[in-house]
Amino acid sequence: MDPKKYTKLDVENILEAASDTASATMMADGAELCSHFRTYVMHLIKYKEHQINWQIISQAQRYQNKLDKDKMHAEDKTRLETDIAKLIKTNRSLRSQLGLSDLLSDKEGNKLDENSEEYGIAYTNYGLDETTPRNQTIILDSDEVRAIGGSSQDMDGYPLINFNEWNNVPKVTEVELRKWKDQLVTYLAEPLANAVKVRMLCKEEEQKAMNVTNGLEQFQDDWTKTQKEIQELKGEILDQEVLKIQKTELTDLNKDLEAEVEKLRGGEVVPGLEGDHFLDPQA
Repeated sequence: MDPKKYTKLDVENILEAASDTASATMMADGAELCSHFRTYVMHLIKYKEHQINWQIISQAQRYQNKLDKDKMHAEDKTRLETDIAKLIKTNRSLRSQLGLSDLLSDKEGNKLDENSEEYGIAYTNYGLDETTPRNQTIILDSDEVRAIGGSSQDMDGYPLINFNEWNNVPKVTEVELRKWKDQLVTYLAEPLANAVKVRMLCKEEEQKAMNVTNGLEQFQDDWTKTQKEIQELKGEILDQEVLKIQKTELTDLNKDLEAEVEKLRGGEVVPGLEGDHFLDPQA
C-alpha cells in the first residue's frame, strides 16, 4: 500500500525543477531534454487515464456485437410466431369448450375486429402476464449496466470521464514518481546523446494519447447513432424473449386446459369399443 500520492500538477512541478536546474547551470541540452521528458510523462498519465474510457467504449462495442449475435434470424422468429399462432388457436378452442370467455373479444364478449388496434394488442399479449415485458426490459437494462457500467437509456449515455476536470486528484504513486525521477537523472548524465531518445519517447506517447483521444471524441460524436442502434437491438431481443415466454406459457396453459376438457368429457373415448360396428358386419 502506497498512501502517498501526487496530482498531475505535483508531478509536473517536481519534474520542472530539474529543467530549472539544468537551465541555471547553462545545460541548454539538458533543459530541453527535461522539458520533453516532462511532456512525455504527462502523455503517459493522460494515456493511462483515457484507458478507462477506452475500456468503456470497447465494452460498448462488445455489447453491441453480443446483442447482434443473440438476435434471432428472421426465419426462426417467423417459425416461433407461427407456433404461437397455433397455440393461441388451440387455447381459444379449449377455453370455448370450458365455457370461458374469448380473450380476443371486447368487454361485451363480442369478437374483436382483426384489423383493430385492440385486437393487435390483445393478440400480442395473449397468454402473457402483464409484468412479463417489464421484467424482460429490466433484465436487458441490468445486463447492459453489468457489461458496460452504464445504460443507453440514460440521456448522458455511458459514463465517460472528463479527466480535465480532475487534474488535482492525487493518483500518481510515489513508486511511479521515483521511477520517472530516476529515469530523468539517468538521461541527464548524457543529455545530448539522450535528447533524441527522449524526443522519440515523447512523440510515441503523444501519438498514443492522441489516438485514444480521437477515438473517444469519435465515439461521443457518434453517440446518438450508437444509442439508436443499441436501443433497436435491445428492442428486437426484448420482442423475441417475450415471444419465447409466450410460447412456454401457452404450451403450459393448453396442457392444463386440455386436462380440464378431458375431465368435462368424462375421459377420452377409446376408438372401436363404443356402440354398434357399422363398418364391419362381421364384428
